[in-house]
Amino acid sequence: MIGNLPFVVCMILIGLGLWTLLAKRNLIKLVIGMSLIESGVNLFLVTLGYVRGGIPPIYTFAPEGAPMVLPTPQALTLTSIV
Repeated sequence: MIGNLPFVVCMILIGLGLWTLLAKRNLIKLVIGMSLIESGVNLFLVTLGYVRGGIPPIYTFAPEGAPMVLPTPQALTLTSIV
């Protein structure tokens, strides 16, 4: 269960954001709901790229056969934030 905790938190954030969008009609609450969904999706992308014991994907410093984290979800999250 602990290994799946980030995915559970993502689904809770996205679900809470969707409920806020569908149930509330106040503009401020709609913006908060969209922000919750965005945070849940960003957390999901970062969680997908996580590798236990992984190192940054900089090939000049990487030891032979070391596991590396995936850079694509991190780049997508950074693009989403900016």
